[in-house]
Amino acid sequence: MSSSNQKFLQWFYEYYYHEYPNIPFNIKKDIIQDRILNNGQYITKEMVIAFDGCNRCGRCCQQQGCLDYDKETKLCKRHDDPISWLCTAYPWTGEDLGIAPLTLNCHFQVAFFVSFLNKVFEDMDG
Repeated sequence: MSSSNQKFLQWFYEYYYHEYPNIPFNIKKDIIQDRILNNGQYITKEMVIAFDGCNRCGRCCQQQGCLDYDKETKLCKRHDDPISWLCTAYPWTGEDLGIAPLTLNCHFQVAFFVSFLNKVFEDMDG
């Protein structure tokens, strides 16, 4: 497991340590690890597109070397362009891969997984 994935998991273990106290921590930890590391089995491109959590910081554009990244405004010139599904579906990487690479530097990823895991734990907590 990459150190980036390990840091991502550790953040979520700490975040959910006290959340949902009716669910034992070892169960939460197993669920967090499974849902995050195997996210392609649980998360669809449609879920990613429907989630409104991108703060358009431009970090993903910089990392991907996108030609539509405006260095002056630090925004993508085509973020809302329906033709550019890669931008609107970031960080989705494909049916078989899910969300990758995992990084705490992406506000969208953190917010998405918090929302996603909250739904899982709320269903379990009843």
